[in-house]
Amino acid sequence: MRVDHGEIYHQFNPWHLEKSVSKKLATASKKSGCDDLAPWIPSIVNHPWWSAESCNRDPDFLHDKWLSVTHHVTNCRPQSIKQAADI
Repeated sequence: MRVDHGEIYHQFNPWHLEKSVSKKLATASKKSGCDDLAPWIPSIVNHPWWSAESCNRDPDFLHDKWLSVTHHVTNCRPQSIKQAADI
């Protein structure tokens, strides 16, 4: 699209990402021993929005915030978001 229609401004719709992630997490949460994942699905799906809205357009900070969701789900929280990216 970018090559054939460069004059058109294209945006990525995160809704598609959310839908895909939500379906995959729902499937994973039904596996044996993964039922603790189910309550986290809404938070995980909303996490990209929160990360993007609160990163002050800093791509490194966005990356750190994005990765922090794994630390919340596993209850393994480093001292700071910066440390989360280094683990």
